[in-house]
Amino acid sequence: MQGSVPSVALTLSRHRVSPTRALRLAALASILAASAVAQLQFEELPRTGGAGAGDYTHALALGDVDGDGDLDLVVGNSGFLGGGQTRLYFNDGAGRFSDETATRLPVDHQITRAVALGDVDGDGDLDLVIGNSPIYGTVTGQNRLYLNDGTGTFSDGTATRMPVDEEASTSVALGDVDGDGDLDLVIGNGGQNRLYLNDGTGTFSDVTASQMPVDGVWTYAVALGDVDRDGDLDLMLGCSDFFPQNRLYLNNGAGTFSPAPAGALPVDYDLTQSVLLDDVDGDGDLDLVTGNNGQNRLYLNSGAGVFSDVTTSRLPVDADNTTALALGDIDGDGDLDLVIGNMPVYQQNTGQTRLYRNDGTGMFTDATANRMPVDVDVTRGVALGDVDGDGDLDVVLGNTSVLGQNRLYVNLQRQLHAPLELRIGQNYVLDAYLRHQPAGASTFALPVASFAPASLAIPPYGTLGLAQPLITLPLITIPSGTGVGSLSLLIPNFPWLVGVPLYSQALMVPYPFQASFSGVVGDRIQ
Repeated sequence: MQGSVPSVALTLSRHRVSPTRALRLAALASILAASAVAQLQFEELPRTGGAGAGDYTHALALGDVDGDGDLDLVVGNSGFLGGGQTRLYFNDGAGRFSDETATRLPVDHQITRAVALGDVDGDGDLDLVIGNSPIYGTVTGQNRLYLNDGTGTFSDGTATRMPVDEEASTSVALGDVDGDGDLDLVIGNGGQNRLYLNDGTGTFSDVTASQMPVDGVWTYAVALGDVDRDGDLDLMLGCSDFFPQNRLYLNNGAGTFSPAPAGALPVDYDLTQSVLLDDVDGDGDLDLVTGNNGQNRLYLNSGAGVFSDVTTSRLPVDADNTTALALGDIDGDGDLDLVIGNMPVYQQNTGQTRLYRNDGTGMFTDATANRMPVDVDVTRGVALGDVDGDGDLDVVLGNTSVLGQNRLYVNLQRQLHAPLELRIGQNYVLDAYLRHQPAGASTFALPVASFAPASLAIPPYGTLGLAQPLITLPLITIPSGTGVGSLSLLIPNFPWLVGVPLYSQALMVPYPFQASFSGVVGDRIQ
């Protein structure tokens, strides 16, 4: 094990509370520390869920919209047989989301296919761009711009800041394409794709006619990235309309795009619905992953924006209908793994969400069977982010069906979780997860508890999220075979404990990697 485990000095007298309350809290702390009984159990984290039961979700975006340091969630919906309300969910810091739509988002009734968060007006907070499609005669297809006031409350700035459009928009991307320091907007459409330049205040102008190639294919996905390493953002288009060729447009540095030379992109006639640009093989340039209805593909970059198809040798064989992709270091080994969102089609494929692990060189293996829950959802959106504050990437899935529930898959690399409601007279159970450790490895968690949250950086272990006084809890041993260990603490059956907050956190000690803090688990005794 690298480093050492810091000792935690515990006191019980630093809060300004009444003598009676101090005695009661001290008594509770003593009971918790003394009565813990180690036991083994496995839980599916039932109290940490996604958001949006019943929504027809097509797009997701994670970002800190209210400035409190955690990742909130925007969900773009299409509704059932009509438009759907875009939704905003606030994160409590532990990965539990509350629906703030009614008080913080404008009312809309759109067929939303895409959402993107970015600071378009330069005021330091995240604004929201929404890509919509029309239903002629019933639902407008106007794309929308919602401006953030800094607290996560959005107002509709579309009328004065966005060009009028009624196209079938399927994808949006924000990036500084003309090098003037603000975020411009690329929109993928079922027809001519569009480029809107930002004047720096969040007001967009349509420069498509003069700065974008003429095209008429159905574009399902767009991605911006400097593929030829000349210092500007190029544009990748994923197309899905009668088996068209995907397209790569190169930027001249001023935001004018032209088709890449012949041979820069392999010939393909896939039905592509998602594209990603990122460095999967660690050589410093942007590679390309395409999500298709059929075999997904991996194209490696030469460094000059010329791609070669290495799918056969580096990507697992699949026949899924892939609608969404996300790259991120899921397993903490320093390279980009691939999460794939799928949907079933006429019994031909299952809709199972897939995880492909990267070996660091861009060679992917299918780790779905032993790392991902079984699902058969109609998934159209995937987002990765540390939603519970424990330092690893969690997975959010946006699903589309009448009874579809969007899902949050919590990464159990180093997770502390309280699966049961905190109630007097019942056990307070803490589960500590360290998954996929070497067989026979000695791994454990050092849990502590507190009656108040705090934030204290303790390098290199992360942030201690508990305030003094701290309560030392018994060590939790985590067998490598199950990857989960538990302890159970009896909460006394004292009515005066109702309403008392209790927070827990653990120093997770894997093998052979650096020890680090889990996220904070917080609740009130009922």
